Amino acid sequence: MSHPKQKMAEKNFNLKIEIMDSLMLDNIPSKKNIKKWISESFQFINSENKPKNNKMELSLKTVSSDEIKKLNKRYRGKNKKTNVLSFPSKSKDSIYWPESTRYHLGDIVICPEIIELEAKRQKKEINSHWCHIVIHGFLHLFGFDHVSDSGAKEMELLEKKICIYLGFNDPYLQNLLDKH
Repeated sequence: MSHPKQKMAEKNFNLKIEIMDSLMLDNIPSKKNIKKWISESFQFINSENKPKNNKMELSLKTVSSDEIKKLNKRYRGKNKKTNVLSFPSKSKDSIYWPESTRYHLGDIVICPEIIELEAKRQKKEINSHWCHIVIHGFLHLFGFDHVSDSGAKEMELLEKKICIYLGFNDPYLQNLLDKH
């Protein structure tokens, strides 16, 4: 069985990630780390969820808690702050997308303030929590969600695998310990 990284190399995988730090804060991970987490996560997405085009792009933007609350109300009808929002492109479009042009996977919007508050409240290392939330947002771009119990279990399992692969702890372990 070949290693997932070998499969990516064989397919000429090419993912461009644009990171817009609109807040210019010191407490967010480096763009290099964020790009690594996303790029490494891609190998865990099963092939039927991946676009046919091997040239892809996505954007990630940091915003204030007020801004993410507005976006959450506008696009999800929820008048509350959240840690991450994802806006996937329509995956069916990728079937007809010209191979010479990058396919835009979608946009991820992250709120550093909420991530920091959650990490403190859940007693998690901040970089570990950032990684988890970036991965969470990235998986949403491929149609993973936590609306149903089965969808939530599938998404959480994938998040655990990726975080552990990247050298972090199981992001749900602390939550389980807190319940007992």
